[in-house]
Parts: sequence; C-alpha cells; structure tokens
Amino acid sequence: YRADPENGVSDAKQVAEGWAFTAAVLPQVHFCDANTARMIRENMIWNSANNSPVADGYVKVKTMFESVYSCMNIKCSDVGEFQENGVVFPGMEACKDPALEVKSDEDNDDLSASEIFGIVFAIVV
Repeated sequence: YRADPENGVSDAKQVAEGWAFTAAVLPQVHFCDANTARMIRENMIWNSANNSPVADGYVKVKTMFESVYSCMNIKCSDVGEFQENGVVFPGMEACKDPALEVKSDEDNDDLSASEIFGIVFAIVV
C-alpha cells in the first residue's frame, strides 16, 4: 500500500521496504505458484530501472498474495487488515477464507463403518 505511488505517499524508503519484505516471502510464493511470484516480483522489485513500483496497483498485489495463502497454510484471519488508528486503508480489508466444503450424506460416496464391517464379515464367512 505505502509503496504504491497512487496513494501519494510512495518514496524510495517505502519502495525499498516493500521490496525487502516481498523478497523474504517470494521463494514460498514461487513454490506455490511461479506466475504469481513473477507478477509480485515485477510489481515490488526495487531498483533504478523500476520507475513505476506497484504498476498493477496494491490491490492486485494484495490479491495475488492472498491467492497463495492456502498453499502456504495461512488463513486470512492470520493476516488481518492494514489499518492505522482504527481506520482500515481502502482495499486493505481482511480477506475472507474460502468456506469449507461440507458434503451432505447424499453426496457422500464413502462407506460407513457398518458397511465396511458387513463386507469384511461376508468375505471372512
């Protein structure tokens, strides 16, 4: 957020800090999704050639990070929101963890314990 020039607060220090934090997690992101890691790297890299940091916007970068949370065993509730003095920055709200898929008994193709016992008993007898 602070490294994105669209917010009017970006300077070399904030871009460099954004890059430092990003560089620390890029190997884990790459393990989960190489294309996501590439996009994040291109947006966050700090060097003299990168004249427009966070070119795709901070919301896109945040969304890309969130897309690999489950692979990295991170929940949205682990991360929370980015706020200052109780005010959440626009686009930096806490994400929502995907709902767990709950199967109904009708969708369940697994055998119950009694069905397995019955099959084993029939085979043995």
